Amino acid sequence: MKSIRSRILFWIVVTTVGLLAILGVFITDQIKETILPLTEEMSAEIVKGNSAMLGEWLTGRIQEVKTISQSDTISFMTTATYWVAEQVKQMLNQRKSAFESLFLASSDGKVWETDGSTITSYDFSDSAVFKEILQNGKSFYVGEVQKSVFSGKPVFVIAHEVRDALGNAIGVFGGKISLDTLSDLVSNIKIGEIGFGWLADSSGLILSHPESDFVLKLNILRSSEQGFEGLEELGKQMIQGQTGGGTIKKPDGSKVKIFFSPVPNSPGWTLGVSLPEKDLFARSNALIEFVLMIIMFILGALVVMSLLISNRISKPIVALKGSVERLGKGDFTVEFHVKGKDEVANIASELNATTQSLRNILKRVKDSFVNVDRSSSNLSKIAGESRDSSQELLSDAREANENVQNALASIEEVTSGVEEVAASAQNLSKAVQKMMQEAEDVMKAAEEGRKIVEA
Repeated sequence: MKSIRSRILFWIVVTTVGLLAILGVFITDQIKETILPLTEEMSAEIVKGNSAMLGEWLTGRIQEVKTISQSDTISFMTTATYWVAEQVKQMLNQRKSAFESLFLASSDGKVWETDGSTITSYDFSDSAVFKEILQNGKSFYVGEVQKSVFSGKPVFVIAHEVRDALGNAIGVFGGKISLDTLSDLVSNIKIGEIGFGWLADSSGLILSHPESDFVLKLNILRSSEQGFEGLEELGKQMIQGQTGGGTIKKPDGSKVKIFFSPVPNSPGWTLGVSLPEKDLFARSNALIEFVLMIIMFILGALVVMSLLISNRISKPIVALKGSVERLGKGDFTVEFHVKGKDEVANIASELNATTQSLRNILKRVKDSFVNVDRSSSNLSKIAGESRDSSQELLSDAREANENVQNALASIEEVTSGVEEVAASAQNLSKAVQKMMQEAEDVMKAAEEGRKIVEA
């Protein structure tokens, strides 16, 4: 990573990724700490509201049975039982959407029940309805899931006492509601896309559930026998009439969040809603994914912007780099062209000024070289003339020396006694030798001057 563009892009991307990562972690934590508890709280409120709605529906059916039980028609059940049963059959045709059958029972335990088309009679003195109302003195009763004598399907009973004009309990009037009707009501209770409702009675037995294998077969107080984990603990809270929630593990290992609330005016029923954790977290996860998508979009936009900015910054610098390389190779004709008024443009302007100064200096150096070359030529000419003069002088000196030597020889031959003449001749010879030495020195000096000039 040597280029300016790469460094700019690297630091912008690294810084941005770091900041966005911190932002993403912060937002994710806030979503988990805020959205999830809020979702759980809302789910609990939904269950509580639906249990109240189911309780109101049940109260309506209880009130409906009570109203019929207190009607004048029912008061004739001891004197005209079958006629009353026929009247009840007509009443049922108007209430078929709620009740599968209606029945009336005398104090001796004999019951007449109709499904709107036929009337059947049997003894139910051993039933919980009979015992609770006629033996224990309760005014109404809700519960006792039993098998329908008509359809064979599970039904539960709503019954109310019947009193005569003197206020004496003379029998029981009631209706039986199919668990399918109850399941239809409970099945409409949903949270999210796959959350579903279910209903359990006071013993923990499942009365309504989307999975038919659990209806009247699964008891939440013994659910561990079928592979459930954590459901029994929640079941103990349910049969105590508490509102709450928790997480259980199904036999397949998946985790499910359960919210439950007691059903008002019911015999200890509990409405529960099961919501798989993946569905509970679906909205928060979708929000987190949306935030991450925004972060990735911002990151992509910043990367593109970084590329554009780095290109904008590095392009003139790269152009300057090429011109500087040409200058470094000795091309002093190069010029630096950068548009704008920023720092890079100022650098280009300064480089242009520097290059111009270098060109001026080189011009002066060139002119100086021309002058030096001209001077060296003159010095070389002078040195040559000095050398020629020295050579001529040396030649004359040699000739004079030869003449003196000849003269000395002649003088020595003529007379050896003329010492004064000889001494003079010797002095003359020394003078000539000195002159020769000086001539040689001059020639050496001229030669050295010529070499210096030529160099």
